[in-house]
Amino acid sequence: MTEKVWRAARNPLVLWPAVVARSVRKRRLACSACARRVLPLLDADPRAVALIEACERHADAARAERAWLWRDVVATRRALHQALAEDDPAPGDAPRRRFHALVSVLRSSDARCDAITMFGRAQQAYRARQAVPGVAESAAQVALLRDIFGNPFRAVVFDPAWRTDTAVSLARGMYEARDFAAMPILADALQDAGCEDDHVLTHCRDPDGVHVRGCWVVDLALGLS
Repeated sequence: MTEKVWRAARNPLVLWPAVVARSVRKRRLACSACARRVLPLLDADPRAVALIEACERHADAARAERAWLWRDVVATRRALHQALAEDDPAPGDAPRRRFHALVSVLRSSDARCDAITMFGRAQQAYRARQAVPGVAESAAQVALLRDIFGNPFRAVVFDPAWRTDTAVSLARGMYEARDFAAMPILADALQDAGCEDDHVLTHCRDPDGVHVRGCWVVDLALGLS
């Protein structure tokens, strides 16, 4: 893997080897971000939302809490399967297949993190509903990975002095709300604190940028890895 390949890649499986060993938490959040792209295909069913949120809580949990939070993930997943079987007992029905695709994506959030399952099932589910070419969904997944992991060839030394009350408050608010509209404001706060790193500021201010939980700049502002 080279930086040229990292920048030009349009297939998430090309990028995955460069980031898979960096952070279990970020890997799990990448799974959740891919799963959230399937949600509109399920009309944002509350059961599916609950499952993704359980996986996100597990990703962010302290080590001592992960075991019981994983039990919550498993219980939520079982409840979803049971409800789905009652709602639609036909195993070949398209909504049922999309639910199973969602679950398959989230199952990849364990320590093994099966990238082929994670990206492939999400792409299949998306195409089944929207007839979107696979290349389009692949590009969306690549954007998620670049947002979560950053450029592995451009390591940023984040000065703790940049974590002002304003910057941390903005980052925490976006993270908790899953609303990243304030990224340009975060850039201003970081710059006011002395940050002149073009990579950081450009990522925050990119009008076409994609941001999700695990965004590398937000994580740095919050001291997360």
